[in-house]
Amino acid sequence: MGFPTLFPVISPAGTSGIAEAGWGGFAIAACLMALMYLVLVLSLAEMSAAIPAAGGGYSFARQAMGPAGGYLTGLAVLIEYALAPAAIVIFIGAAVESLLGINGPLVYLISTRCLSAFT
Repeated sequence: MGFPTLFPVISPAGTSGIAEAGWGGFAIAACLMALMYLVLVLSLAEMSAAIPAAGGGYSFARQAMGPAGGYLTGLAVLIEYALAPAAIVIFIGAAVESLLGINGPLVYLISTRCLSAFT
């Protein structure tokens, strides 16, 4: 998942976090998130070097847990690919609604266009 996928999800959460915890709490949360993302990226780099096969998480799970684990991981990834765009459109729609004060189908049209433009 890249920045265009994560930003619409993180942005409303960050805005709410600033409102509740202030900038100090937001800075702590951002540092923790960056640390966790760094650990994730370094782990993926190590696994990619150890298991040089195309397939990403499916390949890693198949190597570690066998064909059934690989199948379930691949299935979970496909479900994520199907549901993530819908969740992103909903979060962008909430941001558009709060920023522009409009609601209804126009919000989701704008959200879908934003998602299409940035991915």
